[in-house]
Amino acid sequence: MYTPDRSSSSSMMLDKCIIHGYGYLGSRITGLIEGTRRVQATWSPIGKLTFRVVAIVERDPHHRETAQARHPSIPCFADIEEALEVASGANTFIKDFTSPNGRLRLLSLAQQAGVSVLLEKPLSSPGVEVSLGNYRRIASVSMSEAFNPVVHALASKLAGEAAEMRSLSFVRVNSLALDRLRNPEARSDIVGGAFVDKLSHDVHLLASGAVFGTTDVEFGTPEVQEIVYDIRVQEGATNLCFTSLNGTPLSPLNAEAPGCDPAEMMVDFKMPVKVGSQTFPTRWIASWSGVPSDLATRIGIQDSHVKAALMVSKPDNDSPLYPRTNLKLIVCDYVNAAGQDVQLICNLQARGPINAWLMERRSGTEYLLPVEYSVSIIKSMQVFSQRFHHGGYLDLEGIEKADRATLKIRSEFRRPLTDELQIERSLTVLDHNHSVLREPRESQDSSESIYRKLDSILVAGGSV
Repeated sequence: MYTPDRSSSSSMMLDKCIIHGYGYLGSRITGLIEGTRRVQATWSPIGKLTFRVVAIVERDPHHRETAQARHPSIPCFADIEEALEVASGANTFIKDFTSPNGRLRLLSLAQQAGVSVLLEKPLSSPGVEVSLGNYRRIASVSMSEAFNPVVHALASKLAGEAAEMRSLSFVRVNSLALDRLRNPEARSDIVGGAFVDKLSHDVHLLASGAVFGTTDVEFGTPEVQEIVYDIRVQEGATNLCFTSLNGTPLSPLNAEAPGCDPAEMMVDFKMPVKVGSQTFPTRWIASWSGVPSDLATRIGIQDSHVKAALMVSKPDNDSPLYPRTNLKLIVCDYVNAAGQDVQLICNLQARGPINAWLMERRSGTEYLLPVEYSVSIIKSMQVFSQRFHHGGYLDLEGIEKADRATLKIRSEFRRPLTDELQIERSLTVLDHNHSVLREPRESQDSSESIYRKLDSILVAGGSV
């Protein structure tokens, strides 16, 4: 369990936290903070926390009951207004894990109560645009990947030796179950399409200077390589329809109309990016619908590295490894000062006994750059609690710049092609991508043999 640090007596410290949203992510982060969820073997503690959880807010009755059962000493509420009546004050902050749909009300109530807010999602998304202009004294956005030690390791490598950038790729896959993708009641937090929801973090890493150390970044025009549009069940009906960026059901006819933007479950696009005086190609792949079977080819790495990044295990180190369809990768190609071609493959996730890692490929040889991993979201909460009132948290202007860039990039996606608006096509891609890792692989490398083959790049059993 993380133990709150009481050593600081500063009145500016935010030492009380209200968890707003006890769904998939909120429950896991709360469990890690409270010690009710086992910390993975390779996740290093981030030291004593300067805050403690004083309340949990969850509107879903089932999730709220779960929260009460797991954390009986923490009061649980159905609405943030109820929680603020008993757990507010200048030293309190809200960590929000909910959809942007209720953001305006949340910020208004927090401002009235004098409570700070750390939001999890981007500042705005298509159809749900809420500026923080009127709330910048009380609120900011987590953008937790800025605290990811793998990103810091990448930035350090580039600053120390990259003479010329060749290419950069970002991949984020969070595969939702097929029944959830088809059920509007089970995915109310999915707003804005896969690109806005997922890759806005990577836009921020570039726009804020976290990767290259400069905010002199310009994004070009996206060139869509593949796109799979969203589907949902119409309320009161059994047929499927397309979903717009704000969650409104669209018919195929409406989806073709000018000014209408159907949301995407998966998108793969290329885009030039200018950083300082250098312009280089980038690749962006965001998906709720599984991992493309040819992902390695798309981003120019070996299939074994994709498989390695997918490996996961139960907390018990003796449990067998198995693949999942969740993935976070950054791949960077550059020329170093010695004129050598270098490729960095960055696995931003750590699961079970497998560490997050950064792999350097140079002159035909692979070098592991191990990373001591910490939970980025909790790290962002820690820094927020310590520094927000001192003005030492992430630059809000940088976050807003990234948010505007994200929306602009999304607005420049090409219009849907006729065959892309066939629901059968979307379902086929969904079914295929979800089944890729479930298919028998007797003729290929098994998960265990992949692990043994990549023993030089996968470190088991503790931080390194």
